[in-house]
Amino acid sequence: MIHAAHYHIARKRTAPLWALAGALLVLGTVCAGLRIVASRHAVAATVQPGIMAGLVVRGHHQAVAATLDGGMRIHGALYPALPGVNALDLTLRGAARGVDAVGPGTLELNVVMPGMAMRPVRVTLRGRNGRYWGNLALPMFGRYVARVVLVTPRGHWRGTMNLAVPLTLSP
Repeated sequence: MIHAAHYHIARKRTAPLWALAGALLVLGTVCAGLRIVASRHAVAATVQPGIMAGLVVRGHHQAVAATLDGGMRIHGALYPALPGVNALDLTLRGAARGVDAVGPGTLELNVVMPGMAMRPVRVTLRGRNGRYWGNLALPMFGRYVARVVLVTPRGHWRGTMNLAVPLTLSP
């Protein structure tokens, strides 16, 4: 059995500890509240790092042109001129035999990158009225050379076309 005197002494020894624990708890709660308020204001005031606009690669129309046998000229555009699938839109002009005489047909391209050990990219563009279109998948930035064959009921015309997928950064 605990004597009253012993209980009174134990209570006197622990009372300052309880008071200290209570004061620390109140102080910790106040500090945590101030930290939350301060962090909300700090988030609004800090500048978040962003991407420099000059380092963004954007799609653009890249002009392409070629001259085929018999003086036929092809010109058009490659879009978005980025690695991956690109739309190729070409127009046949100034043919020695006349654009109207060519009729509907296909434009076959066999695309390689000089100096690179890569498989040729082959694509057949469909067309009519001197206009040919289709998709061309180019694997990387750089310069390509395409062997071109125009196939129509009136004949075959061959030539070479330079294609470029330049790495240009936005201004």
